Amino acid sequence: MPKIRRLKISSDHSDYILIAISCRLKDYRIVHGINNELGLDFKKYSDFIVYQNDEELSYSFYYYKDPCKQSDYFFIANHHPEAKLINELKQADYFFLVNNLMEENELSLMIKRLKSISGMLAVLKVDYSKIKHIGLFFEDLELHMLG
Repeated sequence: MPKIRRLKISSDHSDYILIAISCRLKDYRIVHGINNELGLDFKKYSDFIVYQNDEELSYSFYYYKDPCKQSDYFFIANHHPEAKLINELKQADYFFLVNNLMEENELSLMIKRLKSISGMLAVLKVDYSKIKHIGLFFEDLELHMLG
């Protein structure tokens, strides 16, 4: 009888910081403000694709890799006419995701600087452990980055 091997996928995403952004500006305007305020260099990539109920939903997607800090930065829209990317955060228009551990004071300063960008209504750190299907979101993100 052949041996069955199981692939174990890590559900620990503790090295990610998820920030919800509420604003009424277009994605490219917010990204321009973030690039200027935080000294990042986001570039537009192909839309982030998610399948819900046999339907393909696309969300605007920007990415920046900082080689000095060894950090990955993602800016992803939460809105599609058919559904939100993360239903539990319907009030969020965008997500700013950082793949790097940060000290609390560094994170607080970054959030403060994000709030200072013209057009921002709210900027909040999200405790994503309370989001029901966050594992699927991270899997989709990993697959998107491979593609």
